[in-house]
Amino acid sequence: MQIPVASTITLIMELFIGALIFFIIQQGYVKNVFSKRLAFFAIGYEIIFNVGYMVYRTIGAPSVSNLSPALKITAALHGVLSLVMLFVIIAFFVRANREYGERVNSFVFHKIQTWLFMFFWSLSLLSGIFLYLKVYF
Repeated sequence: MQIPVASTITLIMELFIGALIFFIIQQGYVKNVFSKRLAFFAIGYEIIFNVGYMVYRTIGAPSVSNLSPALKITAALHGVLSLVMLFVIIAFFVRANREYGERVNSFVFHKIQTWLFMFFWSLSLLSGIFLYLKVYF
């Protein structure tokens, strides 16, 4: 199967955006600095490109009928998780922007939510990498 260029570009960019998101959280958590421009750039990227990619995979991508049932379920769960994480990151960064503006270290104040977010964001990234490798290699 030929690897779609859009899938490869999306995967590479998602790794950069994922690193950016972890950097934003690390800076906020450790240095009490919220990089608003970087955060909203990451959100903008996620909304424009990832939602666009999800639509492409849903409507215009080649058929996945040759995938095993387990891989189809994994792909569906990855898609749902990615969409949920998109809404979570929007809420997470909007709240962080407000709280850092009020001089509250949002990521430390909401420590459990921060760690849960990072776990599920990592799971979303890793499941995307897994699917890419499993489908195309």
